[in-house]
Amino acid sequence: MGLDPDVVHLDGKSPKDCYKVLNEYLNKSKIEGTNKTSPYSRVVLKWDMPILKHGVVLVDSPGLNDDQNLDEVVRNYIPQAIAMICIISCTSGVTQSAKKLIVSAMKQEHFDPAALMFVCSKIDLIDKKEKKPVLKQIRQTWKDIIRCEPAMFQLNTRGALKTLSKYKFQTPDLKTFNAALNRFLAESYRFKLQRYFEKFWTSSSHIGLVLR
Repeated sequence: MGLDPDVVHLDGKSPKDCYKVLNEYLNKSKIEGTNKTSPYSRVVLKWDMPILKHGVVLVDSPGLNDDQNLDEVVRNYIPQAIAMICIISCTSGVTQSAKKLIVSAMKQEHFDPAALMFVCSKIDLIDKKEKKPVLKQIRQTWKDIIRCEPAMFQLNTRGALKTLSKYKFQTPDLKTFNAALNRFLAESYRFKLQRYFEKFWTSSSHIGLVLR
């Protein structure tokens, strides 16, 4: 039997206070003083944002390896997702848990590797001489796994956020990423709809044959 959800109202709270409240749920992987895992498998935020007014749902997964149960939640959600955006830290490279997740996704029926986008973050923390080799290694790793050229972008997230907040201006890498993201989501959505229609048509054809 499932537990009744906790409802927390954040209206009027500052961003700092909102983060503090949510952090109590997001980082509670273990119940203090016991060996039991936290009863919270997800946190649902209802936010008044233009992009969310047309049925769009954004799902931010927990960090892989933080909790095995949460890893399972992420894997089980993959079939419902229209697209996946994997954030890879350039300082640590492609982790084994990230590889395992994508390999798992590739084994699922009708999963399209074109619905994957890889974002290399913390690129600003890599020495200039090491950037190309690091990015090349990350690209090759994903190419070997998904067996096609990965859609991969580098993004200095901290610098982009700082520039956007202070000057209301998008850095070149953020502008490139946003343009690619719009195309990527539209194409992934069309592919998902196509798969649903194909499945529906196949099922309808079988039903028609049985009725005859």
